[in-house]
Amino acid sequence: MSKPVIPEVSVIIVSWNSKEELKACLCSLAPGLEGVSHEVIVVDNASSDGTPGMVKELFPQFRLIANGDNRGFAAANNQGLALAGGEYLLLLNPDTVLLKGAAGGLLDFMRSEPEAGAVGPAFLTGPGCPASIRTGIFRFPGIKDELFLDTFLSDLSDLVHRLFSMRGRAPEAAGGTGPVEADWVSGACMLVRRQALEEAGGLDPGFFLYMEELEWCYRIKRVCGWKIFILPYLSIIHTCGASTAKRNAAEILAIYYDSRYKFFKKHWPPCLVLPLRLVKGLLLSLSVLKWMFIAAAVPARRTAAADKTKGLFAVLPVVLGLTSPRPSGRK
Repeated sequence: MSKPVIPEVSVIIVSWNSKEELKACLCSLAPGLEGVSHEVIVVDNASSDGTPGMVKELFPQFRLIANGDNRGFAAANNQGLALAGGEYLLLLNPDTVLLKGAAGGLLDFMRSEPEAGAVGPAFLTGPGCPASIRTGIFRFPGIKDELFLDTFLSDLSDLVHRLFSMRGRAPEAAGGTGPVEADWVSGACMLVRRQALEEAGGLDPGFFLYMEELEWCYRIKRVCGWKIFILPYLSIIHTCGASTAKRNAAEILAIYYDSRYKFFKKHWPPCLVLPLRLVKGLLLSLSVLKWMFIAAAVPARRTAAADKTKGLFAVLPVVLGLTSPRPSGRK
C-alpha cells in the first residue's frame, strides 16, 4: 500500500456569507499554486447565502467543513489547522485572489529563511491598482497608539508629523526589492511554518473577529522567538470586507475594540490595562463632544460626524469593560 502524499502547503479559507468572493478565490488557487503540492480546506461559518452548496458543487476536490453556527475567524481557522497535513499553512480570506507566483514566492522565502515563522505579501485592491503593505502593519500596538486611535489626539499627531516631516511608521507603498521584518502580517494571506504553529499553538478562539492574527503573531514572535516578514515585491488581490460589509459600522468598531482590549488583557500587566481603559474612555468621551459639535456646526459634515458619534458611543462601554458586543450572525 502506497503512503499518502503529504502536501507541502495546506490552504485554509474561512467563509461567512461570501459566496461570490469565495468562488473567485477558489478559482484562483490552481494557477496561484501551480507547481506546489497542496490541499485546500474551506471552513464555512453557517453562511445563509448558499456558500456550502457552491463549494460542494463546483469544488468537490476541496475539503469542506460546514459549521452549524458562526464560530468566528479564529476558531474556524483552528478547525482547518487541526485537519491540515502540510508543512506550511496558508491562511487566506475568501475575498482574496491568489495571483500567479505569489504563493510560490512566499514558499521559496520560507525555505530560504529558516528563522521565519510567518510571512505575508502586499495587497492589491483590484487589477491595476497600486499594491500596499498598509501603514502601521509592522508593529504591535502600544500605549501611544491606543491613546491616539479614534481620539482628538490623532489630529495633533497628524499635525506634528506634517510640521516636522516625521517618519515613524511603515511605508504605505509596496514593490520593494527585499523582505521587510514586521511584528505581524494580515491573516488575509499569511504563510505559517508548521513548527511555529506547533510551538505557538493555534489562533485564540476568544477573538471572534479582528486582532486574531496579530495576537497569534505576538506569540509566534515574542513568545516563541520566530521572525515575521512582509514581502512587498509579492502581491495578491484583497478586496476587503466580504464579511464585515454585512455588519454596520458601529458594530464593526465595537467588535474591533473588544478584540483590542482582549489582546491588552492577555499580554499586558493588569496594572497597565485598567488605567489605559480609564484614560481611553475619557479621551473617547471628549472626542464624542468634538464630533457632536461638528455635526451641529458644519452642515456639510453632519452625516459623517453623526456616524462617528454613533460609533464612539458603541465603543465607550466596550473600552471601559462594561460590555462585550455579540456579533450578528453568531448564535
